[in-house]
Amino acid sequence: MSAPRVFITGINGFAGSHLAEVCLSHGDRVAGTVMPGTSVEHLRAVRRSVELVRVDLLKPKSVSTALDRTRPNWVIHLAASTSVGDSFDAPHETIRNNIISTLNLLEAIRSGKTIKRSIEKIIMVASSEVYGRVRPSMIPLSEKTPLAPVNPYGASKAAADLIAFSYGESFGLPIVRVRASNHTGPRQRTGFVVPDFCEAVSRLEKKKSGRVMPVGNLSARRDFSDVRDIVRGYRLLAQKGRVGGVYHLGSGQARSVRSILNALLKMARQPINAVPDPKKMRPVEVPILVPDISRAQREVGYAPTIAWAQTLADTLEYYRQRA
Repeated sequence: MSAPRVFITGINGFAGSHLAEVCLSHGDRVAGTVMPGTSVEHLRAVRRSVELVRVDLLKPKSVSTALDRTRPNWVIHLAASTSVGDSFDAPHETIRNNIISTLNLLEAIRSGKTIKRSIEKIIMVASSEVYGRVRPSMIPLSEKTPLAPVNPYGASKAAADLIAFSYGESFGLPIVRVRASNHTGPRQRTGFVVPDFCEAVSRLEKKKSGRVMPVGNLSARRDFSDVRDIVRGYRLLAQKGRVGGVYHLGSGQARSVRSILNALLKMARQPINAVPDPKKMRPVEVPILVPDISRAQREVGYAPTIAWAQTLADTLEYYRQRA
């Protein structure tokens, strides 16, 4: 069997760059989209081994051209506006980027006869934020849990998830949907809780005094995973996932934001004082999100392998090198 041709949208992003490395390690032929004007720094280690296509996914003809050029077997759609926090300030941008890019990608595949013939699997990535505020009795979340997002990001990903479902049902596209839990690690930008904490710790470690870190809500509990585990899951789903299926990826356990902060403060080389800051509170907060990952474990052999303490240490070191 020849190596699959993998097409990753947003290949130069946080998760996309890690996924490219995983696919290359398996001998896959890898191509992906890069939004014009964005950096490919995350791909520095593998730049010569991947085919990059500069394309704006909001332009339908450009999407079709990119697929015609690369003729992939597996499409893994990661390009998106990914921040819950940013979505409150830029809802139009978040919804446009996440819904229209998905529609353009699926429509290009549906309408392109030669493209459609080559594609064996389309992995559509959503988020556990599609579930919104759930009752503690609903934890862990099933893939059948109703979608009820409470922020613009979650709403945009829920809509994209449903569009993907409709294209599978209506047009027979070989779609696998995945709802990933929070994931972090080296290369994740600030604007997310773990890199925000790591950036602050690495910066404050260098100060001689006044080492104070403003923080927001620390009570929220999430399933936090290492991005390197999550992207291995994406590839497993491309390889073995059931067409028409929907899967959760995560660690399967809850961690409070407070516990993450405390762990990073213990890793700090200098004492740092965390203080509440009302400006860092979101308009609406989801208290807990933890999915049941047993379907992915059972059907494709997914299993997290990286210790959470290692994830935090690696992410903190990434920011220390940039402080």
